[in-house]
Amino acid sequence: MGEPSFYLSAGIHGDEAGATEGAIAWAEENGSLLEQANWTIFPCLNPFGLTNNLRVNAEGRDLNRECHNPEVPMIRAWQSLLTGRRYDLAMCLHEDYDAQGFYIYELAERPLSLSMELLAAARRFLPADVRRKIDDRPFRARGFMQRHFLDPSLPDGPESIYLGKNHASVCLTLETPSEFDLDRRIRTQVQLIRKSCDWIRRNS
Repeated sequence: MGEPSFYLSAGIHGDEAGATEGAIAWAEENGSLLEQANWTIFPCLNPFGLTNNLRVNAEGRDLNRECHNPEVPMIRAWQSLLTGRRYDLAMCLHEDYDAQGFYIYELAERPLSLSMELLAAARRFLPADVRRKIDDRPFRARGFMQRHFLDPSLPDGPESIYLGKNHASVCLTLETPSEFDLDRRIRTQVQLIRKSCDWIRRNS
């Protein structure tokens, strides 16, 4: 078997700087893994938003609600680049202003042990979010929610759902709390990426 394929993105919301910093820090620390596996990496999908500390792009669009919409020029280019590609794992890095700790959305075709391992690994840097609902969605356990790709209630727009429906077997949305210390947020993102890749390589 060949090496697994990975997708990594950050910064689709420009006001979530710890996600972009985490992706870059991880890449700087893992040059050998970048050479060994197949990667598609977008360290900042919304540079205008990052520069201006805005969630939206220059046209006022929340790109993470538009990933199904080729009428948006950036989304059209992104969809075109992904045409014909399949990933064993897609990781979308985010931050949450209201978060009380880190949390994970896992989208998979079958139940996995992956997110439970990530929760345990990340606790060395940040606590898990203890809220029972986030964005009106109930969490199965502290800091973790699992959904199936075929769940009809899933919206079309978010990046991870578009990837799950079209390009990836497993999608993780990794969320750190944007009001916590930046270094701890970066270290958490780095740890979550590392552990996710290790899990996929062990279980492919």
